[in-house]
Amino acid sequence: MTVIVEYVLLDNFLFDFLLAYLVSCIIKIKKLPIVLSALLGCTLALIYPIIPEKYSVLYKLFTLFVSVLPLCIKQNLKKSIGITVIYISFSALLSGLIYLFLDGKLKGVIFYNEGGKVAVISACAITGTYFIKQIIGIIKNKAVGKFVKIKLSDGKKTVSADGFFDSGNQCQFNGEGVNFLSKRLSSKLQMEEIGKIELETVNGKSIESVYQIKEIEIYSKNTTHIFTNVKAVKTNRTFNGFEILMSYYFSEDKQ
Repeated sequence: MTVIVEYVLLDNFLFDFLLAYLVSCIIKIKKLPIVLSALLGCTLALIYPIIPEKYSVLYKLFTLFVSVLPLCIKQNLKKSIGITVIYISFSALLSGLIYLFLDGKLKGVIFYNEGGKVAVISACAITGTYFIKQIIGIIKNKAVGKFVKIKLSDGKKTVSADGFFDSGNQCQFNGEGVNFLSKRLSSKLQMEEIGKIELETVNGKSIESVYQIKEIEIYSKNTTHIFTNVKAVKTNRTFNGFEILMSYYFSEDKQ
């Protein structure tokens, strides 16, 4: 048997990345643990060809459980169990589908002799899942809120962006609504930090800095609304179809 290391790494890295990415679509997981999971999986796959046949099943199970560990970082016990079950379920399901697609040439859940075929399938699946997720996010946002055009000014420059009113964003700082800026938008504005706020998300509680935007203009239904000294929190997120998650208190329903 001839083993091409590059193919082993590529096949297993992308397949393991796909598994971790699919899990993150169900349970929120940051990007770094997803990459670490894929790296662990493809590294362990390199050792598989030298594992004695009688230990191959145990090694595959060992690889699955080790690969899922990075995804459980900073997760509570309940979520860690859920992540593990989902990861193993996706692994069994997708391995079976690839087995059928490759006409029974698969040698288990670790790929070491497929010449990059698994990598191509995994890359297509990752890309397809990403775009489907984005589309679903946009459709969902349109169903629960509304999009508006916004201009934000820090006193020196003005930036245009798409905003989204979410009825669920009722976060307040000193009695005023708080908006959440995307990573890209945050980097374009110079804002003064005015305090701290405690936020509770699916990942637990965190203390975030609150900044003040000198002025924003909201364009909605051919009407312009101008607000000054608007409160905002910077995020590292990329939102689906917009760049600023507006506070419900700035919507026309509250004006």
